Amino acid sequence: MTALFIRNENFRQFTHYYPVVSILLTVNTALFILTYLPFVGDLIYALGIGHNAAIKQGEIWRLFTSIFLHEGLMHFLFNTFALFIFAPALERILGRLKFIALYLFAGVVGNIATLLLGHDIIAYLGASGSLYGLLGLYLYM
Repeated sequence: MTALFIRNENFRQFTHYYPVVSILLTVNTALFILTYLPFVGDLIYALGIGHNAAIKQGEIWRLFTSIFLHEGLMHFLFNTFALFIFAPALERILGRLKFIALYLFAGVVGNIATLLLGHDIIAYLGASGSLYGLLGLYLYM
């Protein structure tokens, strides 16, 4: 099973073999860079971060958008590295559509759990729920 986690493709091969993972990595990286731009970054966080009170007031998109935002370089690097290492094998095993459905479903379910179990003042972001969903499927398999 450890061979599943070894990356030896070049950039072109990786993007060809794992297009969904490549898109997720690109979106995460682009949003991370944009959050460091003046005004733009503040707007992205203001509209995208998961915040229980805002979600309860109808801003349901935050359950989804918060999956793609990260707080700080280490948070971004850890989640991006985990996606880069663990996700390609699952994209190949499940297929593109099932893989992205699992990734988004796990992230949103994690955020819903935070919404239901947490206080209204809680704010959150990151792909951890999605990544734990992927790792959970590995354990199941």
